[in-house]
Amino acid sequence: MIHLINSPTKAQSGVPVFIIDYENQLSDLKIAANPFDEMKSTKFVDLVHLIIKKSERVVIFVENKLSAEDISFKDALGTPYVHLSKHLDKKKLVYIPSVHQPHKILKRIFQPQQYNVLYLRFVKNPDISDNYRYYYVHFEDVFNETRTEKLRRHDEIMQDVYEYISTKIGRGVLAIYTALENPIVAERFRGRSLHRGVHGDSGTTMSSEGGLIHLRGVSTSTLHRTNFLQPPTIRDENYDADSNRIYTKIAFNNFDLQFNFSLHPNHWVLDSIGIMECGKEVGSVQVRVGTAYRNSYVCGVPLKIINKRDDSVVTISHYQVQTYHPETIKRLLKRSRSLIDGNDPAIEGTSHLASEGVQRVFEENGKFGDAEHCTSFFTPAILAGLMVSFLCFSIMMWGILMIMDLKTMDKFDDPRSNKPLVINVTE
Repeated sequence: MIHLINSPTKAQSGVPVFIIDYENQLSDLKIAANPFDEMKSTKFVDLVHLIIKKSERVVIFVENKLSAEDISFKDALGTPYVHLSKHLDKKKLVYIPSVHQPHKILKRIFQPQQYNVLYLRFVKNPDISDNYRYYYVHFEDVFNETRTEKLRRHDEIMQDVYEYISTKIGRGVLAIYTALENPIVAERFRGRSLHRGVHGDSGTTMSSEGGLIHLRGVSTSTLHRTNFLQPPTIRDENYDADSNRIYTKIAFNNFDLQFNFSLHPNHWVLDSIGIMECGKEVGSVQVRVGTAYRNSYVCGVPLKIINKRDDSVVTISHYQVQTYHPETIKRLLKRSRSLIDGNDPAIEGTSHLASEGVQRVFEENGKFGDAEHCTSFFTPAILAGLMVSFLCFSIMMWGILMIMDLKTMDKFDDPRSNKPLVINVTE
């Protein structure tokens, strides 16, 4: 009974996956399509490695959102997946109803690059190079299109791309069709807890040869859903010695944030923060703030970056950044390289900073300097507090004046002016 209650909840949080195998290269693969069971990440990794072994080219089709309801839904024209359903009947594709974070696993195994990531809206005569081992295909939206029409168009694109690559290279093409996330949010049943846990949100501090970055409360929002992201890590960092610029790329689940710094003789400047997907910038915001090299810059005002590809919004609730002087960066870069390679090369052109030696360099001394805050002395919150304080102070002063203005019976208080009042007490 417990298994039947918990399984649908787990399955609804997973994402469907199709493995398109028109040439029956995975004929020995047997996977039961159980809608109430979610395939574990380890099993899916083994399946992906099997696909790599059996294929010459791998095409990964990625939806923004996909659920089992999308696959089973039909309109007046029938199922939107005309080609997929036809090949499913012929047992030329494998359907897995639910996989735990398949796109994250695929990105880790097939690292997307700018040259092998395609964004397609319509495909009639595709011009796709056959020089790459794998491809990512993302679908672009069309205005005023229903969900079923969109999926039907995506089904046509997948069929055209698969046939085009198969024609160019011959046999050995396998494709994977999945999505970034499941749009259906399933809430787990939670029993009554005897102890209330306290969850602090202190954020994540990342260090490198270029400097320090602290992020807290990073989330991404679409029209109907907000996701608070997992703790980030520095994916890559480049230092351009000619222009004295640093590009720090921080990895999240489905995208990267790139911090762009420019270094000047006496100060550094955070020029902009951009959203990177598959090596391509899909949104950015100009910041243009900075301070002296010994100081850090901190801001608690939420910073919003719009993703131009799908109109989602990435919000950074709180961030603190600091970079080092160019001479310090060069010295740290030499030190980390010597820790890895045992040599001390000169710094020329663009250098990759993020490396294994970073953690050893900054393990003990990676601390922020004195912070310069982005908020001024007269923010809306401060002005509101001053107004409330002034109102309370005015009420208090009015009360004091009213008390001071009270009239009392003081006729007999001065013995020189009149005979004092005497009250005889008799029994």
